[in-house]
Amino acid sequence: MKNKTYLKGALATAIVLFGLVGSLAKADESLEEKTTKYLGIAEQTILPDSSFYLSKNVSRRWDRAFTFSASDKVTVDLEKLSELIRELADSHFTNADTALSGKVYELYSTWSSYLATDYAKAITNQNRSDNILEKEIATKSLKQLVVINELENDGLDPIVANLFRKTVVQNWTLSLEHQGENAWQKTVIEAANALENTITKKDMLDSLDRVTLVLGDSSLSNLLKGVIINLAGLSV
Repeated sequence: MKNKTYLKGALATAIVLFGLVGSLAKADESLEEKTTKYLGIAEQTILPDSSFYLSKNVSRRWDRAFTFSASDKVTVDLEKLSELIRELADSHFTNADTALSGKVYELYSTWSSYLATDYAKAITNQNRSDNILEKEIATKSLKQLVVINELENDGLDPIVANLFRKTVVQNWTLSLEHQGENAWQKTVIEAANALENTITKKDMLDSLDRVTLVLGDSSLSNLLKGVIINLAGLSV
């Protein structure tokens, strides 16, 4: 993958913009309410310490087993991944044992593997001029990243947050090899812009900033810096 050089210092400029758009967030909105709005997933009352959790996971797998189209399975996988992020959030909100976060992460990693498998199958039959799956992956991943970032700001163990963040990024970039850098950047920007009425621009930019820190100095990191610049309304 060829490295791309983006405007130097633009990342810092984008970070400065966070303060300019911060007023978009509702001051009276609790993190629990924000999580529900961002993920579109209701509070999870059955968590890994529940005796009913095994049955819950069996039900999840049945949902995937009885979905026969690979494209539809991608949608199911993404929904379950968002549900697991909600479980992480609810474990955090209830001050549950931190060991629960590890159990949730194990399942998140498993469902991420399902997503990779199902996406690989789906793209063999997908019309490459139609980026519906890629936009869905980008949209769901961005929502999950925003929530993880908010949870970390609220006191979630940074090590746990980074484990989830790295796997979300892995999921998010599944389509990069198939779309190419220019098309992938366009898809991500379209997905982020589609969420502007749901997620504040500050939260999106903040999450994208965290992603570049996860990736370090790489071509993919530079690509995401370009996305940040575009979302901030700057030119590249």
